[in-house]
Amino acid sequence: MKVACPKCGEEIASNDVNVATDAAWCARCNEVFALSSLLGKGREEAEDAPHDVPSEPPRGAWFRKDADGWELGATTRGAAAFFLVPFMGVWSGVSLGGIYGTQIANGQFNLVLSLFGLPFLAGTVFLGSMAVMTICGKVRVRVRQGLGQGLGQVFVGAGVIGWRKRFDPKAIRRVLEKDTSGTRSASTSIVLEGEERIVFGSPLSEARRYFMVQVLRAIFARERGRQ
Repeated sequence: MKVACPKCGEEIASNDVNVATDAAWCARCNEVFALSSLLGKGREEAEDAPHDVPSEPPRGAWFRKDADGWELGATTRGAAAFFLVPFMGVWSGVSLGGIYGTQIANGQFNLVLSLFGLPFLAGTVFLGSMAVMTICGKVRVRVRQGLGQGLGQVFVGAGVIGWRKRFDPKAIRRVLEKDTSGTRSASTSIVLEGEERIVFGSPLSEARRYFMVQVLRAIFARERGRQ
């Protein structure tokens, strides 16, 4: 990621750019500028899109750096839990209780009724997973340095249970935020384009997803500049 000083026009060294704090320091002018103001505003999906980063992460989002890499993430907690949890309880209690509970109570197995209840069982599992994500779910992108190269992983889930996808950070060419209707995530998602497309983040709120997209764009643009 190339950043020029607005006063003298000289390129600011990458070591003097701090994405997490939204700061860039020009050694020649001895002044600090907001990184987002130098990069410009926008959410274009092109590879040369501006890579502005919010100065402060929204509530429920974070960006951390340590000795062996960095971690970017956000929680998927939201107000939808107040609707999903009671609805799932009613759905499961009425449908599964009526179909399978009566069989257990009577000590009789009904094959036709049990097969009829499979879609309701699948719906309970689906609604249950959504409810868990609205209570304690998270989306996390982590890169760790090892054996001379970066090792990246995307995680979507709750606790240690969830979906994981590994990737090579050096292979990421673009970071998009786009409508993925017609795919597994029929909503706005984050897309990492590299050796393959990694689509994730649809459960996130607009503010948290936007923050993650901007930080990812800035990080991977900087990595491409070093190659």
